[in-house]
Amino acid sequence: MAVVIRDDILQSVEKPARYTGGELNSVVKDPFKVDIRFAFCFPDVYEVGMSHLGMRILYGLLNERDDTYCERVFAPWTDMEARMRENRIQLFSLETRCPVGEFDMVGFTLQYEMSYTNILNMLDLAGIPLRRTDRLKGMPFVCAGGPCAYNPEPLADFVDFFMLGEGEEIINEVLNEYRQWKKDNASREDFLDRIAGIEGVYVPGFYRPEYNDDGTLKAVRPIEDKYPAKIRKRIIRDLDSVYFPEKVIVPYIDIVHNRIMLELFRGCTRGCRFCQAGYIYRPVRERTPERLMELADKLQESSGYGEISLTSLSTSDYSGLPELTSGLIEEMEPRMVNLSLPSLRIDSFSLDLLEKVQKVRKSGLTFAPEAGTQRLRDIINKGVTEEDLLNSVGMAFRGGWSGVKLYFMIGLPYETTEDVEGIAELGTKVVDEFFRIPKEQRARGLEVTISTSSFVPKPFTPFQWEAQDSMETLREKQGLLRDRIRGRHLKYNWHDPELSMLEAVFSRGDRRLGGVLQRAWERGCRFDSWGEHFKFDEWMQAFADCGIDPAFYANRKRDEDEVFPWDHIDVGVSRKHLLRERRRAENGEVTPNCMTSCVGCGASVFGQGICTDYTGGGEPGRGSGGEPAKREAVSGEKSRHENTRGDGTLAEDAGGQAVRCKDANGKAAQRGEPHRTEDGKPAGSIRIRFERGEAVKFLSHLDLMKVFERAVRRSGLPVSYSKGFNPHPRMVLGLPLAVGMTSECEHADFQTGAEIEPQEFMRKLNDSLPDGIRVTAAAVNDSGKNIMAMVCRADYILEVFTDEVLTYDDASRGLETMLKRGSIMVEKETRGKRRKTTAKEVDIRPMILAAEIEEIKTMPPGYEVFKSAFLIKTDLKAGSKANLSPVLFIKTLAEQWGVPVAAVRVHRKALYVDTGSGIADPMDRSSLM
Repeated sequence: MAVVIRDDILQSVEKPARYTGGELNSVVKDPFKVDIRFAFCFPDVYEVGMSHLGMRILYGLLNERDDTYCERVFAPWTDMEARMRENRIQLFSLETRCPVGEFDMVGFTLQYEMSYTNILNMLDLAGIPLRRTDRLKGMPFVCAGGPCAYNPEPLADFVDFFMLGEGEEIINEVLNEYRQWKKDNASREDFLDRIAGIEGVYVPGFYRPEYNDDGTLKAVRPIEDKYPAKIRKRIIRDLDSVYFPEKVIVPYIDIVHNRIMLELFRGCTRGCRFCQAGYIYRPVRERTPERLMELADKLQESSGYGEISLTSLSTSDYSGLPELTSGLIEEMEPRMVNLSLPSLRIDSFSLDLLEKVQKVRKSGLTFAPEAGTQRLRDIINKGVTEEDLLNSVGMAFRGGWSGVKLYFMIGLPYETTEDVEGIAELGTKVVDEFFRIPKEQRARGLEVTISTSSFVPKPFTPFQWEAQDSMETLREKQGLLRDRIRGRHLKYNWHDPELSMLEAVFSRGDRRLGGVLQRAWERGCRFDSWGEHFKFDEWMQAFADCGIDPAFYANRKRDEDEVFPWDHIDVGVSRKHLLRERRRAENGEVTPNCMTSCVGCGASVFGQGICTDYTGGGEPGRGSGGEPAKREAVSGEKSRHENTRGDGTLAEDAGGQAVRCKDANGKAAQRGEPHRTEDGKPAGSIRIRFERGEAVKFLSHLDLMKVFERAVRRSGLPVSYSKGFNPHPRMVLGLPLAVGMTSECEHADFQTGAEIEPQEFMRKLNDSLPDGIRVTAAAVNDSGKNIMAMVCRADYILEVFTDEVLTYDDASRGLETMLKRGSIMVEKETRGKRRKTTAKEVDIRPMILAAEIEEIKTMPPGYEVFKSAFLIKTDLKAGSKANLSPVLFIKTLAEQWGVPVAAVRVHRKALYVDTGSGIADPMDRSSLM
């Protein structure tokens, strides 16, 4: 049964559209006609979770199955959690608002250790027992995957099973077993026993940790011989043939990555010794440019996004990048779609790309040298030299950039004071590089931002044996940098050492941390990665309550033969290779990129990707004598990848680099140039009327503008665009509707660049709009005025609910008394210059043109808790000259009643414009001439 959430609850929380669903391309199925209901849970807020590519992939993949309905669930923000607990609302899915506890499976993606308390909080809100041993038959199975699942032990008490590796194949195999198990009506343990044999599935209940007397781990052993001693991750062997969504959900509100994401390849060949992703995603496997072009076309057509981002761990290492970017630029330019290159390395292709500097938006660039000296960069195998970094920033400065961010780590193994000081010195050298350029040849407003994070030793890296610096040591290093990073062009940001310490604890922790995690959650910890909600003291008390010292996990250097909590997990990269890399780090030796020389890491066991291109007579990727084998680079591009030590990393902040393109004739296109008729003038204007229903009533005015912008892109309508690097359709929406209100009379004006019949315009736009918005009328607007400037009045229907008993006679008498007053002085908020809000006393009586009241005798679902309810019809002044919001009207009426209003539902019934000769409907001929 669907959860009912009243409007007053959603209106009381930040960003209510996080909880409403109904977005374009979200999947609608009948939940009673499927065998399996899967709740895909992201343990963070909507804006973060909806930006996650893995969720986009698996959501689409599971919903391709006829027997499965996958729905989305996100962690409610603290304000929404409070209202849910207060009103006894269980955690629910977005698609059907079904309680999560009624699903067959509840799956969490583990992207960051500091989201673990959110997992417990979501289980509790769903009414699911936290510990797997407390779950009974009929309750959902709780599963998890993602990069943090490679050390599953800290969550082993709470998760029924983990899926390790890339999920496209493994999750289908698990669901196939579940469908049969459900038919057999067997026990929970029987299902777990069935899937324990699937490669990549880890069932923690079938494994028992053993400890030494000194507290270190002795082993994690299967309780029976039939269960594998090691669980190997799963990988997808052919990215071209594996599922990738051709439609993605388009959120109504802004999210972190609000654009199309094209995954070029998986894996990385760089071998940075601190980077877990660079090891656990091996080997590298690529999609072909042809497949990526096909996906880009379908995704843009189905979403209407104005930006495509090329994503991978190191985008510029993609062998087909020149071909792909050229093709995308040619294809997407006519659609007013930007191409975003979030990560570039300064190799020959990057230089060629930056030659087109006049076609690139000059947003801030990000370089990641990671360490302040060459000695330490060699130790971590970063492959970046100071000389190449300065050459890179110099090239960027000469190309017109003036904002640069430099990312570093502090607390790296073998770090000295000189290495830390080198961070500040490198920042100063970047500033000097800017001022070496003649004043007339450089941009204005230089800002160099230095950011440091704290090193966290991660599983399956050569530094997994190393200790993390104590919090005190990290603070000292941050203090040194604060003192050294001076000057008006330099800015310093740093990460919280307390948060980094906890990340290290759970990165390298074992099953004993489950009690700490639960205790921290009980003490109010959640959203730990959000600074305003991080409660370090509560965490420390949780450790104390459980008798566990966090330094045992974070700050202790491991012996080389010590057993790790993840040693029963096999990612392909061998322990022998990691130890070899650790010793090379001790000696300051650089390991080459495996694009040019196989380093024998062990990932060749998968027999895929670059590991299949080798020489020598031994196993794939190794010479006949067992030593790493040299080989040619993929696609024969040896020159691109040789001598890449010092190959600087260039990336754009947040939005990526939006590359302006050429038109079909090869001429530099004028971005944002509107469609025009042959005489060069805009063709005209179309006015529409549209309904705004329940599904979209919690959108802000700005969110609604973006919905229409994407709909215009999807529709292919000949709407004119603004000029500039970020062109937008030329449109004006009428009087903004407050969040939480519905309407049957919204209006918008569109500038068109070609002749089009209004009915055709309406049809195409309706075909591209999401549920909840429907165009009901369209006409040519020859008035020369936009709708916003003409609005003068609006009719509203208000449903008003009170917690106290108020009779109809008293309510009617109160309204009558208020209308008889000669003036009604109230404080009204107004927004002046620089968008500053001020309170001003105004007389609203002249703005109330009419009002009548009647009693609501049957309460809407969810509103039965209220004592009284009334329906009020009003005619209020609206527009730029005089505007009375229905909310202020109700507030004033409640004061007249002497009874507070607990909830209000508002519907706009009609809108009127001043034509100069009278008042008319915006779609009347007199309004359009």
